[in-house]
Amino acid sequence: YYGEGKINTMDLSGQVPDWKNGFSSFSQQPFSKVLEELALQFPVTFNMDSIQTDRLFTGKFTHNNLENALKTTMEPMGIKYLISADKRIVTLSE
Repeated sequence: YYGEGKINTMDLSGQVPDWKNGFSSFSQQPFSKVLEELALQFPVTFNMDSIQTDRLFTGKFTHNNLENALKTTMEPMGIKYLISADKRIVTLSE
């Protein structure tokens, strides 16, 4: 920023994208984007009847555990989830 005729700079070269650190993070993103990212990271399909996917989500999930990822994304949104026995289908309900 500019202040008193000086330019302050920040070195961002040491910053690594979240996905390289094994998690995805979101800031005020539509919940549909979160579901898309979950489906990219885990081999799952979502069944959802009346879930409002335009609601905004802020948070993150790790890529190493489906159950933890669902818990950290669904619970804050008030969404219940059920994972099929073969862990390929996740049914969502409010």
